[in-house]
Amino acid sequence: MKKVFYLLSMFSFLFFAACSSDDDNGSDNPDNGGEDGFTEISLEASANEIEIGESITFTVIADEGEDVTAMASIDVDGNVLESNTFVAEEVGNFEATAVLDELTSNSVGFVVNETEEEEEEEEEEENSLLIENGISQFVYLGDFDLEGQMVGQWAVVTANVDENDELVSLSQLNFITEPGNSLNEFSTIFGSILVLVENEGQALFDATQDTQDTPDEQPEDLNFDLSSMDFETGLTTYTISATLPNNVSFEATHDDVFDFIDQTEEDGGADRPAVTIDKKSIKSAY
Repeated sequence: MKKVFYLLSMFSFLFFAACSSDDDNGSDNPDNGGEDGFTEISLEASANEIEIGESITFTVIADEGEDVTAMASIDVDGNVLESNTFVAEEVGNFEATAVLDELTSNSVGFVVNETEEEEEEEEEEENSLLIENGISQFVYLGDFDLEGQMVGQWAVVTANVDENDELVSLSQLNFITEPGNSLNEFSTIFGSILVLVENEGQALFDATQDTQDTPDEQPEDLNFDLSSMDFETGLTTYTISATLPNNVSFEATHDDVFDFIDQTEEDGGADRPAVTIDKKSIKSAY
């Protein structure tokens, strides 16, 4: 009887010892995918939309809300960050994830925008046209009677061309001054109207399709400043500026040589032909 009791006792001891061993092994090797004993991680971002130059700070959270940022690596569009902070250098849509051992977090998307200043500069560039030191031609169109006073009518054409001498941008402004084909910075300019502004084949302003009356939509802030004009040296300095009816800011500025063309002479009075404007000619009222 004692022998049987002894055997039962030994069997019970071995049974409990085996169960205890199994529990210990399960504690040392959890089937959870993480060497540190975590079952999942999540990624959080301090912002989801920033501008160039600004930064986002990432935080990695594991089970039970434990912060494991220092233990994880953070990837933004395939580039592993040296820290948990991303500094924006270019615009675009980005995606970040975190990795800890064999665990991968959720994806966090964020957007990088241009700064307000850059956006304003781009918008200003899109809504402006500058024609600078390209081809300049002063065309004398002849004298005519304006309400009992003889005046001379001129056209100043300013254009930029590409390497193939193809027109890129062009403007024409007509103005009246004292009669005759002489002109300098001391000449009295009685009035001027903008006739045509083109850029890359697109007409930003076109008064050639109007009647002989002054177009109704002439820019109110049109300015023509003839600073210098020297027919002997062939040099001129002037600026034409206006805000076109479509809110495009326009400026034509020239500080270089110019061509003089007298259209009242049979030979045109020029060494080379004027820039051709494929529009009907106009006689504007001032």
